[in-house]
Amino acid sequence: MSFFQFVLENSGKPWNWELLSANPNITMKNVTANPDKPWDWYWLSQNPNITMEIVAANPDKPWKWYELSRNPNITMEIVAANPDKPWHWGGLSMNPSITWEIVAANPEKPWDWGGLSMNPRITWEIVAANPEKPWSWYWLSKHPNITWEIVAANPDKPWNWSCLSTNPNITMEIVAANPDKPWSWYWFSRNPNITLEFVAANPEKPWNWEWLSSNPNITWEIVTANPDKPWSWCELSRNPNITWEIVAANPDKPWKWAFLSMNPSITWQFVAANPDKSWDWRWLSANKFNSPITEAFKKKKAKEVADLCREGIMKYCWNPERPLGRYLVMSVIEEDDENEAG
Repeated sequence: MSFFQFVLENSGKPWNWELLSANPNITMKNVTANPDKPWDWYWLSQNPNITMEIVAANPDKPWKWYELSRNPNITMEIVAANPDKPWHWGGLSMNPSITWEIVAANPEKPWDWGGLSMNPRITWEIVAANPEKPWSWYWLSKHPNITWEIVAANPDKPWNWSCLSTNPNITMEIVAANPDKPWSWYWFSRNPNITLEFVAANPEKPWNWEWLSSNPNITWEIVTANPDKPWSWCELSRNPNITWEIVAANPDKPWKWAFLSMNPSITWQFVAANPDKSWDWRWLSANKFNSPITEAFKKKKAKEVADLCREGIMKYCWNPERPLGRYLVMSVIEEDDENEAG
């Protein structure tokens, strides 16, 4: 049984069709075969299964062009071949298929510099060579192409230290070696490099235990070994390290079912097998359930980035063959959608 078959067999549940429409487990085949369902075309427009071929074959549908414009399946070649379409240049600016060469070759286009500042194709060399551009230092400070060496060598730039604190290039060693910098411990709690050992060694810092609880470096073994810590059971419940086996083996714990419902480690098969649980159907609607479609999409994009790495465009840090590179590729695909779903 597929995920969508599960949805149909539980049609009486309060599914959120907006979030279902964006879910990568949903394909256009599902949509066309079920025209009576309340599909939301705004959210369908950002579904990674949507291609320009699908859009062109369904011109009567109310596509949302901002969402389509930031869909990584949309390339500049597609945009150029369809000048009559209402492309959104803010969405295109953050689209990872847009390179700096494209931007430079089309200066008359209304590029959005906030969107470009978060685009994974932007490197420090590009920023430094174009100082007159209205770069967003908020987004640049979070950008995975920005390293500590760049920050340290450019102290005159208006870096955002809260954003730098979440930057995956910022390690505990860097923070410890630069105690005079205005690090945000609140935001550093979200940094994927953080460990509980570092937290324990710095108990006086104002750690955010909600974000620590959802941090992918925090495992169930760490939680059980530190029962005195102020763990957030809401955030632990959505931590991808928490599996259904852990939940089932610890029924005495105050699990939060709304947050478990958004945990990608929880499969819809587990949901189907446990109908008595207090599932949140809105968040189940958004849950990607680590779907093969999602993984295939990530692999497709990772291969494209790998090709660019070999061409020297993205340099070493975006190479998906490295752990950091895989983290970055998946972050670009997921981060904006997660913000909207929230």
